[in-house]
Amino acid sequence: CDKKKKFFTKGWTVFDTIIVVASLIPISETEYLIIGRLLRLIRVMRLATILPGAKKLIETMLRSLPKVATIMVMMFVVFYIYATLGNLMFAEINPALWGDVGLAILTLFRVMTLEDWTDVMYETMEVQPYSWIYFISFVILSTFLMLNLIVGIIVDVVLQMQNDIKK
Repeated sequence: CDKKKKFFTKGWTVFDTIIVVASLIPISETEYLIIGRLLRLIRVMRLATILPGAKKLIETMLRSLPKVATIMVMMFVVFYIYATLGNLMFAEINPALWGDVGLAILTLFRVMTLEDWTDVMYETMEVQPYSWIYFISFVILSTFLMLNLIVGIIVDVVLQMQNDIKK
């Protein structure tokens, strides 16, 4: 009886049980069927518990999640401010990229990933020559500052985990 209680205290066992029970429920709608299949695919993550390197990687990601979430909120605020400004300044230049705040956020994501961002910048510079200030400041804030903060948080968590192991 003690082994049965111990069996259901492990997280992966509970997760597997929920997925198996959920897959036994007869569902006629295809959306629920797809969700069930996706949940079964997540079971593959159990392989990460076998590999020690993968286990450390997942633990690092989970430990750094609260701090990374804070940075993501800050990034969203920066994105929203810049998207609103971009919508106000560049909507007439290219409505497909800056027509509303949602499109502007997608355009800024493109700029943040440095995917042909200079094309977007040069297009706006033809009409507004000083728009480069907008783009360069956004790239510095989002790409260089915020993403490096995320990397720094993850490195700090790895160092904390190594110190915990040494103790």
